[in-house]
Amino acid sequence: DESGVPELLEYASAEAPAASLPSIPSENRLVTIDASKKGLPLRHTWRRVLNFGYAKEGLLAEVQTQIRKAQKEIGFEFVHFHGILDDDMHVYFENEKGQPYLDFSRIDLLLDSLLSIGLKPYIEFSYMPRLLARKPTETFDRSVNISAFRSKENWSALIRGFLQHCLIRYGRAKVRGWRFTTIDINSVIAGFLSMEEYLTLYRTTWQCVKEADPAFLFGGPGGFIFNVTSGNTIRLFLSYAKGHACLPDFICTQCFPHRKIDLQDDFWRYTMTQSSSPAVLSTDPDFMKHALNAYRKLLADNGLETLAIWIEQWNSTIWQRDLSGDTCYKAAYLAKNICENYDEVESAGYWSFSDFMEEISDFGSVYHGGYGLFTYNGIPKSGWQSLRLLHMLGDRKLASGEGWFAAGGQNSIQILLYHYCHYDYLYCRRYRRLTDPRHAYSVFAESGPLRYRIEIRGLQSGTYEMRKYTLSPEHGSSFDVWVRMGMPPYLSDEEREYLEQMSRPLYQVETLEISEDFSIESQLNPHSVQLLTLSMSDI
Repeated sequence: DESGVPELLEYASAEAPAASLPSIPSENRLVTIDASKKGLPLRHTWRRVLNFGYAKEGLLAEVQTQIRKAQKEIGFEFVHFHGILDDDMHVYFENEKGQPYLDFSRIDLLLDSLLSIGLKPYIEFSYMPRLLARKPTETFDRSVNISAFRSKENWSALIRGFLQHCLIRYGRAKVRGWRFTTIDINSVIAGFLSMEEYLTLYRTTWQCVKEADPAFLFGGPGGFIFNVTSGNTIRLFLSYAKGHACLPDFICTQCFPHRKIDLQDDFWRYTMTQSSSPAVLSTDPDFMKHALNAYRKLLADNGLETLAIWIEQWNSTIWQRDLSGDTCYKAAYLAKNICENYDEVESAGYWSFSDFMEEISDFGSVYHGGYGLFTYNGIPKSGWQSLRLLHMLGDRKLASGEGWFAAGGQNSIQILLYHYCHYDYLYCRRYRRLTDPRHAYSVFAESGPLRYRIEIRGLQSGTYEMRKYTLSPEHGSSFDVWVRMGMPPYLSDEEREYLEQMSRPLYQVETLEISEDFSIESQLNPHSVQLLTLSMSDI
């Protein structure tokens, strides 16, 4: 029973860490790999979409610097963000007769910058310009109007004008490689639009895009993935889209591991203000896997099993003031969910790569529980370092199991190990709230070390370089370094440089003579990630 939880949260606190338990014995796991096998091809679809917050933020120097760093260190195919039509982008105007006229100056600056570093826009037509909003309802700490349009003709003119401008500026061949969608179906659940208004908005936008070029790919309906099993919005959308010949070219969704929210009346108030944890988290550590299975079943039941699923946003929580997300937990969370669902979807775009997001403008401190893999001023967190290790996996999957994934490339093998620990039961139920960074690890289930024995068969005999990269609260977690530093809320240049230097994983290298069979042991403490690479020496 969730009744009364929002009220309790206004007073709840967890300043003292959970009572310590007796030490938990280690768990042994065996990893077996046949290096002689060709393996299965990997497409690395988790690298398809890079997310940042809002269009206006993409014009800021700090955010652009972080985007360039992301492209240099990993490299993504698409870039997705909110708010390209928001009032702070100054796109939509009306004359004294109510006729629209458009200005794409700032959009050009943004898209030119993103295209120049090899990113293709994933255009979300959001949100509603205030002049065009049927019921202006500003949310967050910035100008965001989530609303139906008051004029179908003017909204259509806005979408058509945008598309025509892009075709002239960038060329049809380039724009055909982009992706398009619109305001997601969460707007219905939140009460900003009725279902009828949303479906009209979706269909109108779909028609404008397809009129510009039938080859343009348009996705929908977005929204939280738990809507598949909670409520009827996704089913109603699919039925409508089939009946009105406006099916999306791909399914887009958001994978935040919350339970259904329709019984939590204050969910959206807490979400918009971020004044406390907004919703109960799932106790299922395999939430993403099971949610995707449910979505595929729903699509199959509607004869739509060929539609590809794009996770355009995912994170361990929708709450962007959750200090536990700054910890090394996020490194293991990313490794687990990517490895256990590798290439199962066409995109797994983590939300979001940077803390610099003005939904809630009061950061308060450099580490404040933001969504990002970078702090607002560009210091990499352990989650980013985890993605860098995943980026080193080769293009063939050799084998996988609980807590590990093995890939291969040219005369090389990569083995990723991770020790994921889920939130404890009380934190999932949101009866505890974090405010002290020193207690950020107190909300996870207790677990002992994992001892891995790795046995590799079928290696070509020769000299190998073995490299080991280890992420843990002791190595590669800038948050933990910051806590040990004394938790300065704002950083001097020296402190920022120090955290940047200390944010890298522990690195070890060894030269080995290996015959056909090879074994090694490794131990991981909770929240740790480790990458082992074996590469045949050129010597």
